[in-house]
Amino acid sequence: MAPLLGQRRRLADTLAGFDEAAWSAQSRCTAWSNRDVVVHLSITTRFWTHSIVQARLGRPTRMLAEFDPVEDPAALVRAAPRVSAADTLAGYRSTTEALADCLADLRPEEWALPAESPLGHVPVTILAHQALWDG
Repeated sequence: MAPLLGQRRRLADTLAGFDEAAWSAQSRCTAWSNRDVVVHLSITTRFWTHSIVQARLGRPTRMLAEFDPVEDPAALVRAAPRVSAADTLAGYRSTTEALADCLADLRPEEWALPAESPLGHVPVTILAHQALWDG
């Protein structure tokens, strides 16, 4: 939990120093700007949180049954409303803190619950590792 949240909070602090040119610059993902990457991270972080909540309720999601890791993330980013850099950063911080709250609420045995990830249903601990890798 600490590496995942630390990484995301450090990124948010770095992004806070971006000007509009930095937000619009091409990222290491050649088809995406830096803003697109942050939108993607917000979308996925919102999903990770939802997946964990549903796992705790005994209802693991099945939203990714036909997930295409090449096409679907790009389509979700394209479909996201275009908002200011400040709002993009606020959304990223909000989803990060929602995930932090969700993880903090987990009892030790709940880290083993099956939650949905692009790999299928995996223990929440593996989902957290996926979220760390994704960030």
